[in-house]
Amino acid sequence: MTSTTHLVPIPKPLLWSSFEQRINAVRESTNKPDLSKGVRFAANVDVLDHKNEKTVQEAPYVKRGVVLLVEDNPINQKLGKKMLSALHYDVISAEDGVEGIEKLLEHDTEIDIILMDQSMPRKDGVATTQEIRELETSSQLSRRRPIIAVTAAVNARAQVHFKEAGADDFLAKPLSMAQLEETLAKYTSGARD
Repeated sequence: MTSTTHLVPIPKPLLWSSFEQRINAVRESTNKPDLSKGVRFAANVDVLDHKNEKTVQEAPYVKRGVVLLVEDNPINQKLGKKMLSALHYDVISAEDGVEGIEKLLEHDTEIDIILMDQSMPRKDGVATTQEIRELETSSQLSRRRPIIAVTAAVNARAQVHFKEAGADDFLAKPLSMAQLEETLAKYTSGARD
């Protein structure tokens, strides 16, 4: 069994945007690796110093919007923040529905879209979604914004409950980066226009 190693040169200092560009360049090469397999990072990393190479021009960071992430699980919240940051979204996080409402009222003019977990302490995602829609109707919030339900309970009943409460869409956990990006782009293009 032979294994093909793909080296991605990493400049000093390591900047995510250049790292991402270099990974994408490897992906697009003629000798395409099987990207359906998992990614493994080595414990030791060799840093190549390319003093004679041209410097790669950094692509400008373009913020796509601000996401309110309402998620009680600290691991899921951390993963969600990393995924959203990688997709160029700023993130405001809340640990449950009660805090989610507080953050929304506090950052009303900044938040473009809401990712809402279903099962949380104090106030669950369905009740929080319903309260947000009531706040919008009573003009206590500046505008209506999309609410995307995010849950591990991938059944029709959960989707119906969220839809009845006012959710715009539904994503199943675990989230895939492509699905998250596609859904957010669908609802955030022209969010503040």
